[in-house]
Amino acid sequence: MKYRLKLTAINLSSEKLWLKICGSLVDKTEIFSLTGKIYQLMDVSYDEIIYSSPSRNNGEPESILSEDCITFLEILKQQDTFSTASIRELLPSAIYRKRSPLFAFLIAAGLMSE
Repeated sequence: MKYRLKLTAINLSSEKLWLKICGSLVDKTEIFSLTGKIYQLMDVSYDEIIYSSPSRNNGEPESILSEDCITFLEILKQQDTFSTASIRELLPSAIYRKRSPLFAFLIAAGLMSE
C-alpha cells in the first residue's frame, strides 16, 4: 500500500513536524502500526520517544531520537508516495529498522494518509 504525507505536513519543517508528533503522542499510552502492531509509549520528550512492543526486541524498551525522526521526515517529504518497502534504500539502516514505529507515530499524529 502507498502512503503520502498530508499537505499540511509537507509544508512544515521537519523540526516542527517532530514537535507536532511529540505533542500528539504525549497523552497517549499506546499506538498502532500499519499492520496493527501495538506500541506502548513509555516516555515522550522533545529529545526522544521511548516505546516497547511485545513483538519487537523481546518487549524491551527502544527509543527513537529526535534527529533520527527528523532525518526520516526529510526523506519522506521528498517522496510523492511511499511504502515501507519503497523507502528501504533511502534510509540509513538504524532508521530503517525502526520504520514501523516511525510510521505509527505519523498515523497517530494524523500526518499521513493512504
